[in-house]
Amino acid sequence: MLKLYRKLAQRLNPFRRLFALLAFGVTASFAIVLLWGSQVTSEQWLLPLLVTLIFLLCLLLMVSLFSAEVKQQTGRIKRFFYWLWQWILCLLLTALLLLWFFLFLRAFSAIIRQLW
Repeated sequence: MLKLYRKLAQRLNPFRRLFALLAFGVTASFAIVLLWGSQVTSEQWLLPLLVTLIFLLCLLLMVSLFSAEVKQQTGRIKRFFYWLWQWILCLLLTALLLLWFFLFLRAFSAIIRQLW
């Protein structure tokens, strides 16, 4: 899992600024819909915007945490704690992605219900 995140983060590293810009745009859209949108618009757009924002933040988090080259630590204890820290971050990121997937399914089912 750690190798997968590292390879994916290294490939997505050139798009870091684009992800940040998109996350800022989605956050602004979320705030506009929340503050000035009507009831129908809010119900229709808040969940998809939230799902998109969580996905972009997960991508930014993955790129910022795992795109750097692994530093060769000098001591055995330091290497172990560095490895342990990376695995804890992997598990937290996986939990966030699972939460995102659950929210994505909820938003997708809401869209399907409106169409049918």
